[in-house]
Amino acid sequence: MKPKQFHWGWVCCTALFAFLLGMLFHNLYEWFGQNVFVGLFFPMNESVWEHLKLTFYPILIVWFLFARRLRLDPAFLWTNRLYACFISVLTGFLLLSGLHYLFFAGFGFEQLWLHLLIYYVSLFCGQWLAVHVSFQRRIPKWTGILSSLILSFMVLLFACFSLHPLMFPIFQPS
Repeated sequence: MKPKQFHWGWVCCTALFAFLLGMLFHNLYEWFGQNVFVGLFFPMNESVWEHLKLTFYPILIVWFLFARRLRLDPAFLWTNRLYACFISVLTGFLLLSGLHYLFFAGFGFEQLWLHLLIYYVSLFCGQWLAVHVSFQRRIPKWTGILSSLILSFMVLLFACFSLHPLMFPIFQPS
């Protein structure tokens, strides 16, 4: 199967899988008795920062579980997968936080269905852009290496700021 024929199915399925994982992950910290180790990977409170974990970790899982099994193109190397994962995470973060502040802080909407819609749209757009970019061109090896370093650093940032949140609104529970 050629990559272009697979784009929409891949994007929809992986975004849905990440969405369902994120919904499952949302309450794991409470279900495990507020275990600090679990809180490093799953939201510890209702802040925007903690909810970015619901974008980050499901997308990592998607790209490391499914992209490895695809083997659509021999040129789709690990460096390409890491770059695509980074693009998906970054897009998801920007859309999720931007739309959150627009609708909830800007207009005062607080409906659960809108939270879920924004979450899915953010995941979908991130996956679409990542697949689009990664299959459209050859990606230099250094971008994959840089992406892996940034993704690793983000794991450390999530752990650090979950345990010691800063006094900015993004880190404070709503």
